[in-house]
Amino acid sequence: MPAIKISSKGQIVIPRTVREKLDLRQGDQLSIVLADGKIILEPLERHPLLALQGALKEGSSLTEALLEERRRDRAKEDSRHG
Repeated sequence: MPAIKISSKGQIVIPRTVREKLDLRQGDQLSIVLADGKIILEPLERHPLLALQGALKEGSSLTEALLEERRRDRAKEDSRHG
């Protein structure tokens, strides 16, 4: 296991190999437990809605996407009836 340093602000960096092995990503939360003079960090469960983060393109609007879908539906209906 690689050694890590504590910064002047009390921060640490979790090595990439550990982050990858535990699938840790930016914004994930960890609990800290002190046990027998040891520090134990445990990943907390992610909120299910976080999986949707970034699903829409930058700058896109859900409202605009829904309106565009409705326009396409209306155009299909009009082409069938007209």
